[in-house]
Amino acid sequence: MSILLFYALVILAYFFFEHAIAQTVKKYIYEDNLELILKITTDQHLDEFQNLRYKKMSQIVLFGLLFPLLKFNVYFILTIVIASIYSYKLPYLRLNKQYKHNIALLRFSFPVWLRQIQILLYNHNVINAIELTIDNAPHILSDQLESLVKSLKKNPNDLDAFNQFMIEYRILEIDRAMKLLYRAYTVEQDDTRIQLSRMIESTTKWMKQERRKRNEAVLKQYEWLGILPLLSVTVIFMIMMVGLINNLFGKGGGI
Repeated sequence: MSILLFYALVILAYFFFEHAIAQTVKKYIYEDNLELILKITTDQHLDEFQNLRYKKMSQIVLFGLLFPLLKFNVYFILTIVIASIYSYKLPYLRLNKQYKHNIALLRFSFPVWLRQIQILLYNHNVINAIELTIDNAPHILSDQLESLVKSLKKNPNDLDAFNQFMIEYRILEIDRAMKLLYRAYTVEQDDTRIQLSRMIESTTKWMKQERRKRNEAVLKQYEWLGILPLLSVTVIFMIMMVGLINNLFGKGGGI
């Protein structure tokens, strides 16, 4: 009876303070890197994302609170709480997965793009070299490169265009590469080409590491398939052992 009374008070409190709860959750309860992930993976604003995820969570809460056919007990309340938290976290988890995928793709493709730039710089200036790579660059790079070229054509001395290039991804190698490209853009290119070559040698190791990580990730996805035969043999062996023990004890009991 006390649980039912407590539950009734929870329902009344929820409906009375629902607006304040909604504003508090949407304004303060979100992940530290959510704004960064939203900026990289989608054009959705933080407020819009928070409104949508809270709406989905509140639907589960309301369904649980107003569903009269289930027995109201601690386990039922716990189920509502867990389902609500999971519903609230799920949109972020999906975005975070996409964010990690973008980072992995960028770390794999950027050294390849850098090598193309190195070759093109022998016959083109920096702006033309970058512009020639846009069509063949991965989607994660092409939009940013196009914006960079537009900024430089509008303001040729725009250092920030280089410094801010993909800065939200927080990858040190990209920052170093863009500083070298800026030097090639503003000063004598011969020395910069040498430094760029040295940097590409170091980023080749980076590219190999990313390729190895990708291969390991693919192998892990299929790793469980190799365990199935071993698991099947283990189960069969256990069944045979149980049968053998039963037979032995059965014969012993008969004696």
